[in-house]
Amino acid sequence: DPQFVKATTLRHEEPHQDKIYYFFREDNPDKSPEAPRNISRVAQLCKEDKGGTSSLSASKWTTFLKATLICVDPVTKGNFNWLQDVFIVPAADWRRSKVYGLFTNTWGSSAVCVYSFGDIDGVFRTSRLKGYSGPTPEVKPGQCVPSGQHTPSETFKIADSHPEVEERVEPLRPSRSPLFHNKHRYQRIGVHQVAAGDGRSYNVLYLATDKGSIHKVVELPDGVQNIMEIQVFPDKDPIQSMILDHARAVLYVGSSSRVLELPMDMCGAYRNNCHSCVLARDPYCGWANGSCLSLALGREVLQNLNLGSWQGNCQRGDVKE
Repeated sequence: DPQFVKATTLRHEEPHQDKIYYFFREDNPDKSPEAPRNISRVAQLCKEDKGGTSSLSASKWTTFLKATLICVDPVTKGNFNWLQDVFIVPAADWRRSKVYGLFTNTWGSSAVCVYSFGDIDGVFRTSRLKGYSGPTPEVKPGQCVPSGQHTPSETFKIADSHPEVEERVEPLRPSRSPLFHNKHRYQRIGVHQVAAGDGRSYNVLYLATDKGSIHKVVELPDGVQNIMEIQVFPDKDPIQSMILDHARAVLYVGSSSRVLELPMDMCGAYRNNCHSCVLARDPYCGWANGSCLSLALGREVLQNLNLGSWQGNCQRGDVKE
């Protein structure tokens, strides 16, 4: 049985091409001992799909197709096949919109793999159907038809009996590998884009663990860095939900018994120590006037996101233990 993780809609250039994407995991039909028990999937459905025209197909979607999501470490060949959560980062061009997928494996490790909707759409448009070797109809399976029209019955029959495409969806080029992976077991993911003092935007990931803590991870020019761990629930209650309020730059974090509001910047965690504040390479925070301040205050601050020469800018009195 499929276990749904997330659904989202995506606007295309023409309204009848708008699609709904589902992210889920399901039992692996391959029951061989070396095969993973579960497979992570992405599925597409045309938003204006009206179902079939016959009595048998009227209750079925006619444009549904599914593909496998791949998240594999190319060095260790470790397969992260259990999709836990998904976060969508939109872009002006829908093809450049990104999917941040949070995966775990049998041993309790986690990985984050990033995909583009352009790649996902390309897989559904160009891949052959798994197990189907017949001719391709004029209206291809999964193709959206203009408003008011129905998918031809010939196309529906093929897609209904062969809903999976052969090609798999891989992470972004050039590496085609996870953004990062580690030994922690994460359960939720959120991504916020923040403008730093250097004028660039940085992606900051918030990852909720099964032990009631949140890891704050930032994508930097030289790689990914885990810059902070904050224990949200002292009794280590697992975090079951996490919502990002981008406008107010706050997190809402929930366990089975309570909900807390947390600021995304958390600059106070650096204890007003200049070295701690700047070395953290936190795009939200910087050093000014003897304090580690949030950039949201609109002050000019000292940061070191690009590993420049900055040590001399921390005065002796600014380094507090």
